[in-house]
Amino acid sequence: TAITADCIPALTKLKNLEELHLGFIEANCKDILPLSQLKLLKLVVSLDEINHEDLNRFLEKNPRLELIVNSKRYELSQ
Repeated sequence: TAITADCIPALTKLKNLEELHLGFIEANCKDILPLSQLKLLKLVVSLDEINHEDLNRFLEKNPRLELIVNSKRYELSQ
C-alpha cells in the first residue's frame, strides 16, 4: 500500500504503535512531525530532503522516540 502525507493523521490515532517503516514516503519532514506524539514509536523513514530543524523539533517533542532516517539513527542537533 502507498502511504502518503495524507495518511499521517490516521496513524497518529494508533497510540500503541511501536514500530513504523515508511520507506520512501511522499512527504517531507514537517509532514511526519505529528507522529512525534506517539510515545512508543520507532520510526524508520527514507526522505529525499532532510530538514534538520523539523527533525530536531520532532525529537524535542518526543526524546524517547527512535528515529531512523535514510538507514541512520537520527540524533538531536545534527
